[in-house]
Amino acid sequence: MTDHPRLSGSLSAWARGLCWTLIGLYGLSMLLPLVWPAFGAWAFLVQLGLLTGFALLHGSARYGLLGIFVFLGVMFLVVNVIENISINTGVPFGQFHHTDATGPKLFDVPLITGLAYFSAGYVAWILASLLLSESDVDTDSVSRFSTPIVAMFIVTGWDACIDPIGGTIARNWVWETGGGYYGVPISNFFGWMITTYIAYQIFALYLAGSNEGLRVGQGRSWWLMAAVQFLVMSLQYPLYWLTGVNTEVIDPAGRSWYTGEIFEGTTVVSLFTMLFVSVTCILIILRRQFR
Repeated sequence: MTDHPRLSGSLSAWARGLCWTLIGLYGLSMLLPLVWPAFGAWAFLVQLGLLTGFALLHGSARYGLLGIFVFLGVMFLVVNVIENISINTGVPFGQFHHTDATGPKLFDVPLITGLAYFSAGYVAWILASLLLSESDVDTDSVSRFSTPIVAMFIVTGWDACIDPIGGTIARNWVWETGGGYYGVPISNFFGWMITTYIAYQIFALYLAGSNEGLRVGQGRSWWLMAAVQFLVMSLQYPLYWLTGVNTEVIDPAGRSWYTGEIFEGTTVVSLFTMLFVSVTCILIILRRQFR
C-alpha cells in the first residue's frame, strides 16, 4: 500500500453556492414540464447538463481538476467501447440500439450516453464512498475494490428507474426482443453492472497509484450536496407516476404495456434503491464526524 499526502480540499463559498444552485435548478427542471409542456422535450438534456456541471465542480474539490477529468475520460471511454460491442454482438447488454433521437454518436453510441454514465455515476461513487467511510481515499486493497462494487449497485439502481421510461416509452433506445421488466431485459442491468464496475475499478486504481495528493476535509455540506442531489433525482419517478398520462405502448417484441404501470413500477424501484440510498446517506452525514 502506498500512502499519499492528504491535502485540504474544500469548495469556496461561491462554488458551494453554485453546487446548491445546480441542484435547485435540477429540481426546477423536473417541475417545469407541468406548467410548460414544451420544455419536456428538452428536460433530459437540461438535467444532464446540470448534473454534469455539478459532478465536475463538486468532484474537483476532492480529486482536483485532473482527477475528475480522469473520471470523466475513463467512464466515457469504457462506456463507448462496451456499448458499441453490445450493439454489434448482444453482449453484455442484450440486443439493443440507440435511436437518432439521442443525437450525435461516436460509432453507434450517442455522445450524451457517456455524460449520463459519468454524471449519475459520479454521484453514486461519492455515496458509495460515504457508506464505506470515505473509502475512495483509502489505498488499502479492500478499499480499492469495495468502493467500485457498492457504486456499481447504486448507479444500476438509477438505471433501473430510467431505462423503462427512456426505452419503452420514449424510444430513445430500443431492445429488439423486448424484456420482462417493462420491455427491458435483465441482461441490460448486468451490462450496466459490468460496465460501471470496470470504469469505477480503473478510477480506483488510478487514485491508489496517483502521485497527486488525495484531498480530504470537505466537510458535512459537501457530502450533503451529493446525497440531496440523488434524493432530488429519485423524486422524478413518483412525479411521473402522479402527473403522467396512462396510454398504451407496444415494445419491439409486440408486447403491450401501459405508461401508468411503468411509471408506478419505476416509482417502487426508486423508493427502495435511490431514495433508500440517499436517505441513508443523509442520516449518516448528520450523525458522523468527517476527516
